[in-house]
Amino acid sequence: MSEKNPDTSTVTTTVEVVSASAAEASVRIVVCAYKGSEELLAKIWEKMYPGAPVKVLIVDEDNSITEIAQEILLDETISDDFILVPAAVVPCAPVSFEELHLPVVYVDNNGVRHYGRMPMAANKDKLVEIMSADDFNPETLAEVLVKANGRPVEVSSKEGNFVTAVLRGNPCEHVVMEALVRKKYLYASASGLAAITPLLNDTILKS
Repeated sequence: MSEKNPDTSTVTTTVEVVSASAAEASVRIVVCAYKGSEELLAKIWEKMYPGAPVKVLIVDEDNSITEIAQEILLDETISDDFILVPAAVVPCAPVSFEELHLPVVYVDNNGVRHYGRMPMAANKDKLVEIMSADDFNPETLAEVLVKANGRPVEVSSKEGNFVTAVLRGNPCEHVVMEALVRKKYLYASASGLAAITPLLNDTILKS
C-alpha cells in the first residue's frame, strides 16, 4: 500500500459517510491485504484480537491510503471509530483496541519516517473533515491520522522489540522466528509475506 505519490486523479474532495445503525456498524478492525493473503491475515487478526469483527480489504502495492479511506467511508458495516491496518502487518502477539490507538511511525534503515506502515486509529467524521478541506494533501493523510492521536512513537527493525520488516522474497527464517517470539508485529511486502506464509501457518495459526 503506497503512502506517497498517489494518483490524485482518483481523489475527490467531496466525501460523505454512509450512515449505519450501531448493530450494522460492527467492524472495528479493517485489515488491508494483498490478493491471495486475505484469508491468512483475517485468521491471524481474528486470533490476536479475539471477538472483534475483522474486515479485509484487498489492495495492491500501488493503492494509496486515500483510495482506501474513501472505500471505508462508503462501507456502512465499519464502525465510526476503527483501526486501519496497512498491508501486510502481522501481529505476533495479542492486541487490544486501546493499544492500537498508540500513534506509531516506522523509521526505515535510512532514517526515513513512514506513517502508513503500522496500524492507525481513525474516525470517519475526522476523515471527512480532513479530506474535505481545501488544503487537503493526499500524500500526508497517513501522517495526519497518526499525529491526531498524539506525538508518534518511532519504531524500527533495528531497535527495540516492536516490529521486524520482511521486505524480501528470501528472508532469513531465524530473523522471522525471533520476531514471532519477541516482537509485536511483522511488517511485510507482498513478496515477503508470500515467503513467510508457511512459517506463519506453522506457528501463529498452529498454536
